[in-house]
Amino acid sequence: MTVSGQETKLSEVSIRVAEKSDVPYIFKRSLSDLRHCPAFHGCGNGLFHQYMHRALEHTLMRAITFVAYPSPVGIVMDGKQMVRSSDSSRILGYIVADPTDLGLIVHCANVRRTYNDHGTLTEDYRRLGIGTKIANAMMKEYDLPNRKIIYTLKTSMFRYEKQFKERMDGDENVTFNPFLYWTLLPEGWETGIRKPSQQFMHDIAG
Repeated sequence: MTVSGQETKLSEVSIRVAEKSDVPYIFKRSLSDLRHCPAFHGCGNGLFHQYMHRALEHTLMRAITFVAYPSPVGIVMDGKQMVRSSDSSRILGYIVADPTDLGLIVHCANVRRTYNDHGTLTEDYRRLGIGTKIANAMMKEYDLPNRKIIYTLKTSMFRYEKQFKERMDGDENVTFNPFLYWTLLPEGWETGIRKPSQQFMHDIAG
């Protein structure tokens, strides 16, 4: 079975700022990743969703999110050079982060990997450098000269991906600081948003 994405070149991936229509996918994917974060092991589903929904809602409203998507493709038809537009709504990866004077504080990061109902891998865009490309685009956009990355939540992207692990283990510019995630939330965050997640996503998508 062919796995989509494995032959993708990094030059075929573009980066843009997230739009309101991207929020439902990013929220759902991030919440799923966070459910498997070691910090929440042993926490009941009800308690996790009660608090993490609200924390993530605040984070998505405050932080900056960049997404990766398939680039427009140049083609030749009848001897003429044309550009076939891409589906910019198709998210290949994203990073949710706060650009600060400390560096790029990354809260959620994900590069698309999809399984079908039988558990077979059908899409895999990881290990292509997409996450690094998004982070570099954010650093350039917000002129972060020190190039430091501070990640606050140990989702699977940071725990298992070889490229991330090797960089974290050998690069003093990449550090883990879970306290920053909670200190960046506003006072009273745990009670400040009471809307169910579906209503929140509907309101954000406008």
